[in-house]
Amino acid sequence: MGEEFDAYWDEQKRLALEKLSHDEGLNADGLEKVIGDYLFTEKVPMRDDVIEIMDTRPSLKQRATVAERVIEKIKGFIETFIEGVD
Repeated sequence: MGEEFDAYWDEQKRLALEKLSHDEGLNADGLEKVIGDYLFTEKVPMRDDVIEIMDTRPSLKQRATVAERVIEKIKGFIETFIEGVD
């Protein structure tokens, strides 16, 4: 049953990544890199790193708000799919 759960969880993780990428207009490969860097360095992504992977960059006035929202979603993804599975 462990293998079935692992396959299910991997699929849920992939779907959650796709949803986050789609909902926030993020480059999927860039998002995976930002998450990988976050896991490796244990440092929250910088706003500029998040803005850089957006398909459409927000105005200067909106950048801080949008970047913070995306960073919170990335942290939530990691808490759920990476840290929550041990």
